[in-house]
Amino acid sequence: MLRRATREDKIAIERIVNDPACRRHNAHDGASSCDAAKYLEPPSFALIAGGGCFLFPAIGPSRYAVHTNFLPGHRGASALAAACEALCYVFVCTDAEELHTMVPGNNPAATWFTRKMAFRPRFTRDGAWRQGGADHAMTYYSLHVDDWIIQGHAAEIGRGFHRDLAQSVPLTHRDDPVHDAYAGAAAAMVCAGQALKGISIYNRWARLAGYVPAVVLSEKPLRIDIRDCVLRHDGGPSFSVEAPCQSH
Repeated sequence: MLRRATREDKIAIERIVNDPACRRHNAHDGASSCDAAKYLEPPSFALIAGGGCFLFPAIGPSRYAVHTNFLPGHRGASALAAACEALCYVFVCTDAEELHTMVPGNNPAATWFTRKMAFRPRFTRDGAWRQGGADHAMTYYSLHVDDWIIQGHAAEIGRGFHRDLAQSVPLTHRDDPVHDAYAGAAAAMVCAGQALKGISIYNRWARLAGYVPAVVLSEKPLRIDIRDCVLRHDGGPSFSVEAPCQSH
């Protein structure tokens, strides 16, 4: 079960990251032992899963690096499942819009894992990682929230959102799986307390794709003009529909 770490998890995280089985991959020559405190001070954060953890140091507004550490016996399929859950948490429940990671050339398993999670290679620096007395290239990867959305992780939420909405008001657009993906992501973010982030991400896509942007009419209570109607969100996993919007 994935969960967000608290300060009480500092020792547990350090036991994982400093374990020799992880240390042989995550530490360069001369590196000191990991002190997890810096990952537990906002805006940085960490997530704990069975036999592993994900560390997210903040590197800029809505930008985080990610460091993945799993003990033997918890790698492979279980680590991939935890990573998928972690990405969902990060993009839906936090302000994160882009993740960055780096993989040394002498760690092919980490390269496979990073690419499996759909991170894109951005650039490589030769000789940037010294380990075992040798210099290795370091490749830098990133994953943007739009990459994650377009993969369809929230599309089913979007389809359900549109099905529910169609019971109250006639929809003015045809079925569109990409719209499902973005509407689902935005709805999930709103329900997770990241309303302005979700609406902003939806709107920049909508303007590009030719849809009418959503308009926040009020924040408390949250009322959103989505052209077909005004939605209200009072907390929880659902929305209520106000009278059909007449403003468009």
